[in-house]
Amino acid sequence: MTHRASRPTRPLSAATPSWCSPGLSEEQLVVVGRDWVVIDTETTGLDPARHELTQMAAVVLDDQCQEVADLAWETDDGHDLLRRVIADLNPYVGAGIVVAHNLLFDLGFLAPLASPARGLLAHPPRWLCTMRLTGGTMTLAALARNQGVMLHDPHTAAGDSRTLAEVLARLIDAARNRGYSAIAGIARVSPASDRARASSAEPAGNGWAEVVLELDHVVPIRPISREQRDAVADVRVSLITPDKGPANPVELANAVQTLRASGVARTALQVLLAECDHISKLEEPSKARTTAAD
Repeated sequence: MTHRASRPTRPLSAATPSWCSPGLSEEQLVVVGRDWVVIDTETTGLDPARHELTQMAAVVLDDQCQEVADLAWETDDGHDLLRRVIADLNPYVGAGIVVAHNLLFDLGFLAPLASPARGLLAHPPRWLCTMRLTGGTMTLAALARNQGVMLHDPHTAAGDSRTLAEVLARLIDAARNRGYSAIAGIARVSPASDRARASSAEPAGNGWAEVVLELDHVVPIRPISREQRDAVADVRVSLITPDKGPANPVELANAVQTLRASGVARTALQVLLAECDHISKLEEPSKARTTAAD
């Protein structure tokens, strides 16, 4: 994975997008000593509270998109080794960028194992989600085909992380060759839809759409309780805080877990949101509790 000689670069101004951590899109595309940590997981299901992690892998690329590390773990290796693998990623994650295709899902399973004492994956300082980057509907296989990358042992963590690493290198190379100097240039050369690009500047409240999709789709058989209303109001604080910027994957995963623990399913949350003229007008926790008590 090599780069052609760079052309004169031009800066790219962009609002804070939903596909990367706040401020990352304005950082330089190539920074000496900064790595790209591409991760992937395989699990027994979709819910971190009920299902288990079975595979985890990471491919680390340096600032020139050359591979410098390749780490992998499977269930038979034991969780002690998994924690060591996560800890081994610390030097790369600390000054690097964590990349995944549906990062919210991967960190939902990894964050409980990656406590701050063991690994920075609990709260990666910089992150980029290629699924969000491409509009939220494009699979890794489709993105790989779009970029002319062959699949490596699909549906395995080791294979998918390697496939995504090659896709990322292609996107970075394309952005550089088109003269973009900032990471936001990756979005300009990606197969993202016009709608995805337009929505990339939406406020932090757009995290609600992702939370809704992560909840169980069941028909509620009881009225929405006071506790459930309180849970939604509390989650609102973590997702929509003035000047905070878009919610990161860890915050979204925590929001989903909080609502699940309170028994809030997808339909119930949609009903609560429908009671508001706009998501930004959702009641503050104190007001919601007062209303519920009346």
